Amino acid sequence: MRALDVLKLPLHELALAGKTKSFVANPLIGSHWLNERGLHRQRVALADRSAWARRRQLGKVLAAEERDAYARDGFVVKRDFLPADLFARLQAEAPAHVAAAREMRQGPAVTRRVALDRVDAAHLPNAVAAANDPRIDQLMRYVGAHDAVALMYLQTIIVDPARGVQDPQTVLHRDTFHSIAKAWLFLQDVGEDDGPFSYVPGSHRLTDAMRAWEYEESLTAASSENLLSRPRFVSHAA
Repeated sequence: MRALDVLKLPLHELALAGKTKSFVANPLIGSHWLNERGLHRQRVALADRSAWARRRQLGKVLAAEERDAYARDGFVVKRDFLPADLFARLQAEAPAHVAAAREMRQGPAVTRRVALDRVDAAHLPNAVAAANDPRIDQLMRYVGAHDAVALMYLQTIIVDPARGVQDPQTVLHRDTFHSIAKAWLFLQDVGEDDGPFSYVPGSHRLTDAMRAWEYEESLTAASSENLLSRPRFVSHAA
């Protein structure tokens, strides 16, 4: 352990009770010795129990079929979600909007996002109206098991054919060991040639097989050659 890590040891210990997930930045989280004795396995179990306990409160505003769908599949699909007139205005508004965007490149995929904050309200009123739909807010809080407003973006994903390396997002994975929520409102139908979002139904459940897999991965995550699994624990979904 580095000298700086020794000085920061009290902070590293406190982080064990929260959502800190880096197997590199926190030497306790990445410790083979501690994880061999069940540290990560216990953090995963605690996160799962806590999430379901919070959902019992957050789910009171949802319909039973929405709660059942999430319990069964790990996701909720809402078709024809917006009123037809708002959706039509949004389809016209979003492609015409010009703004500085945050860009992320992973393999040949280029993801560009424009935050739907208060500044955008005057330029993207229909996008903001859709993002502020209380039904989205309620579902995001429930699935993420976190009573907070979600960040919303206008997002575009394109493919740069000049970049031949594989997009790591196409490998089934889990972003973190605790519950999070993501949602997409698609403005066009998505076919198989468009590289649709993929999810393994039921992969949100902490089964015995998942517990064993999490344990085995925790033993090598800090030194893994897969750089994406070192700063954040990557596993089964998205």
